[in-house]
Amino acid sequence: MLIRILIVGAPLIAGGLAVFMPLDLWREMRSAIITALSVIGAASLIRLSRGFPFANMDSLDLEESRRLAIAVRKTMLALRALIIVILFAMGGLIALTPFMAFIGSLDISSALISVSQQSYSFVLAFIIVYSFCRTFMVIQGDISLFDLQADLLEQSVRRKNADAASEIAGAPETKSFKNPPGYGEVLE
Repeated sequence: MLIRILIVGAPLIAGGLAVFMPLDLWREMRSAIITALSVIGAASLIRLSRGFPFANMDSLDLEESRRLAIAVRKTMLALRALIIVILFAMGGLIALTPFMAFIGSLDISSALISVSQQSYSFVLAFIIVYSFCRTFMVIQGDISLFDLQADLLEQSVRRKNADAASEIAGAPETKSFKNPPGYGEVLE
């Protein structure tokens, strides 16, 4: 719950602070932010293409495979949402120069220009910080998925060992082997 509050709260705070930031500053930071967002987006695409990260599904029972499939589906949806948010953030940064030119060409009061620029700055800061927060959410989801995989793998190994032990216990008793008389004596 606290994480969800931070995921919305941090972008709102960043957006509120960005209202006092001139748009020219965004233009100076644009290439660094786009680079960071690109790296996160590329990592998300790689993780998305990895698909179902479990090697041996034969060892899972039906309920375990359902739990794993639901967890993977949630992770994939979170990755898709992250990529969409990153694309919006990049689009906002790319559209910054045309927006500034458009606002500058309008014949409107300086107060309205200022409000428009502050609103744009708020939205940019909000979506950029939100994309970074979503990144942490996706990482947390992936860690949870790996924990689930570890638990399921452990349960599978326990089940397999228990089956092997019961198989050994149920095996017919074997007679002890005796060497025939004279075995191992030196022949002359």
